[in-house]
Amino acid sequence: MSSIDQALAAARAEVGVREVGGNNHGPRVEDYLRAVGLGAGNPWCAAFVAFVLRQAAVKGWPMTGDTWALEDWARANGCLHEDPQAGDVFLLLGSDGRPIHTGFVTSVDGRWVWTIEGNTGGPSDTDGDGVFNKRRPIAGMRFVRWADVLAPGKPPAARVVYAKLFSHDGVHALMMPDGTRLEVVGVKVNGKSWAGGDILIGIRET
Repeated sequence: MSSIDQALAAARAEVGVREVGGNNHGPRVEDYLRAVGLGAGNPWCAAFVAFVLRQAAVKGWPMTGDTWALEDWARANGCLHEDPQAGDVFLLLGSDGRPIHTGFVTSVDGRWVWTIEGNTGGPSDTDGDGVFNKRRPIAGMRFVRWADVLAPGKPPAARVVYAKLFSHDGVHALMMPDGTRLEVVGVKVNGKSWAGGDILIGIRET
C-alpha cells in the first residue's frame, strides 16, 4: 500500500469523530491537538492532518496546528500546487490569500474536490465540530503534494520548523513548534524596536 493510500485510509477511519462539549474539546479532538503540542480549545483542522499522517507512518510532515506554517513548509520544499491530486493536503485560502483551513483531497471531480477534513461541518465549514467528507470548489485553494517530498526511499528534505513571535497586551512571546511559549524581553527589526504583530519564523535544519 502506498503512503497516500495509507494516509487516506487513516483519514477515513476518523470520519464521524465529533467534538464533545463543543469549543474544540473532546477526547479524540484532544488526541489530534496533542499530536502538535496544543491543548484543548485550539482550532484543530491542521492538527487533524498531522495526526493522520503520523498514524500512516509518514515521516517529516511539520507537526503544527498552524495553516500558515503548512503553506510556508510546502513552498520551502517545492510541493505547493494549484492543481489537485488525490492524497494532497488542501489549503483553503481566506480573503487575504493566506490559508485558513486544511484537510485531505480524496478525489478530483472536474472543478471540485472531495475531501476528508476535521474541524468542519455545521453552519461553519471552516470551524465546525467534526470530521466529515465534503465537496469543495477548487477555486480559492492550494494543494500540498507531500508524497513527492516524503516518499519512502527518497532522501528526506531538510526539515523546516516554525516558531511564531507574537505580542499580546504588551507582552512579547515566542511560540515554539511543540506549543511551548517563551517570554521575549526584546526584539529589533532592521535596528528598530518591534512594535508588535505576528511574525512566523521558519528554521531549516541543515
